[in-house]
Formats: sequence, C-alpha cells, structure tokens
Amino acid sequence: GLGGGDSGDGTARAASKCQMMEERANLMHMMKLSIKVLLQSALSLGRSLDADHAPLQQFFVVMEHCLKHGLKVKKSFIGQNKSFFGPLELVEKLCPEASDIATSVRNLPELKTAVGRGRAWLYLALMQKKLADYLKVLIDNKHLLSEFYEPEALMMEEEGMVIVGLLVGLSVLDANLCLKGEDLDSQVGVIDFSLYLKDVQDLDGGKEHERITDVLDQKNYVEELNRHLSCTVGDLQTKIDGLEKTNSKLQEEEERMKGQDKGGLSRGRELAASCPAVSLLDTSCLLLAGGGCSALLRLSTAFSCNRPNLLTSRRTAAVKRTK
Repeated sequence: GLGGGDSGDGTARAASKCQMMEERANLMHMMKLSIKVLLQSALSLGRSLDADHAPLQQFFVVMEHCLKHGLKVKKSFIGQNKSFFGPLELVEKLCPEASDIATSVRNLPELKTAVGRGRAWLYLALMQKKLADYLKVLIDNKHLLSEFYEPEALMMEEEGMVIVGLLVGLSVLDANLCLKGEDLDSQVGVIDFSLYLKDVQDLDGGKEHERITDVLDQKNYVEELNRHLSCTVGDLQTKIDGLEKTNSKLQEEEERMKGQDKGGLSRGRELAASCPAVSLLDTSCLLLAGGGCSALLRLSTAFSCNRPNLLTSRRTAAVKRTK
C-alpha cells in the first residue's frame, strides 16, 4: 500500500513538472508575440505610448502572467498571499537604482493591494527603460528568488532568461503612463488572443513576400555572378592570346639563332681544314666574328681531331733542321 502511494506521488510530480514545462513554453511564445506586436504598433504610430494603447495593455497582462508562474503561496495572519510584487521588491536591495521606483509605488495612496503595487512597479520600470535590467538582476540571484518561486517556475528556468533578452528591445519605446486615476488593484488581466491571431495571419503573408524577395535576390545574384565570370573568361582569353604571340616570337628567334650557329660552324670547319696550324684562339675569334657563339664548343672537338696532323708536321720540320 505504501509503495503504491509513493508511486502515485511520483507520477503526480512528473505530471506536474510536464505541465509546468508546457506552461513555460506557452508563456514564452506569448511574450514573443506580445513584444513583436507592441514594437510594430509603436513604430507605426511614431509617438509615445499611453496606458490606453491596447498592445501595451496586453504586454503588461502577459508580463504579469510570466511573473505569477510558479509563485509559492505565502501564508500570513491575514490568509494566503500569492503576489508577484514580493520578488520585485528584491530589486531595490540588489540594484540601488530601483529605489526610486519602490519609493514611488509605496507612496501612491490609491494602491491598496500588492497586485496593484506590482503593476505600478512594471509601469515605472518600463518608463525608465530599465525593465530588462531589473529582471536580469533577479534572475542572476536565483538563490533569493527560490524563496518566492517553485523550482519549475518560469523565472527559475531558462525561459526566464530568454524573456529578459526579449525585453531589451523595449528600450526603444517611449511610454507616458499616468498612474494617478488608474485602478490597478482591481484590473483583471485577460490575454486577448485576437491580436496575436491577426498577427499570425500577417506573418503568413509576410513569409510569402519574403520568399518572393529571396527568389529575386537569388536571381540577381546569379546574373551578377555570370557577368563577373564572363569578364574573367575574357581577361583569360586575352592573356592566352598574348602568351601565344610571345611564344611564336621566341620560336622564330630560336630558329634564327640555330641558323647563325650552323653557318658559323661550317665556316670554322673550312678554316681548320685549310689551315691546320692556326691557333685555337685565332679560330675562335674568327668564329665569334662570324656569329657562331655556340659553335665554339664544337670547334674544340674539330681542333682535337686535327691535332695529330699538326704534331706530325712539326716533327718533320724538326728532323729536316737537324739534318
């Protein structure tokens, strides 16, 4: 029996965690849509926003739901208290800049409840353009938040940090919110989904327009790339033509040099045959004068071939002188 009870409790806790996780995801998506609609409407108006602006009212409703998610029930002599103003009061201790907001909220005589004070605090923080900064201070000190929130609450999980990041975009807004005369205590915060359903339809139309724009951009890119490649091919063809002309000139020069070398070599051989005793230096000079530069090496070979005849003639002359 006890084992069955423990199993049932474990199942209930698991189901509760799953439910809290789904709630966090839903609230995060609602906050994304709320901020998007608010920024779009503010840009279209081009002026400061007041408390009657519907997207701004809806933003505060969604923000309040996010701050209420996973709040622990506080028991007191009066009864049970479950207000999101408790965590917001921590900001004053963690961030001295927020002391003005806390003082202003406490000094408003028309505020009778903690919920009303919490709503007034959000109004003032938005007008100061510090809402994201103040909530980030809270999330960075989860050990203090754990006194007010369950472990699976939005402010204790990753979704809380995501929402703080989204709130940074609201610093571009100019809000002029008058707290006097506002019945912040008894307002009932109900999310108006019609605003966001319309926005989703607009998003679908916008996606179609974005797809067409992407296709046109790709077409222009391909055309520009093709033009660039055509220019590159033209430049390469010009370089190839220039190289071919240079190559043909070099070939002609090589043929001309070969012709000069052959003429010089033949004249050198004729000279060596007619006058075997001529010195190698004289013959070389004659060859160079005739334009046979490379024939000099060949001449040395020819001269070595005629060297025995030259030695024989010298020996014969020496014998005759002796006699």
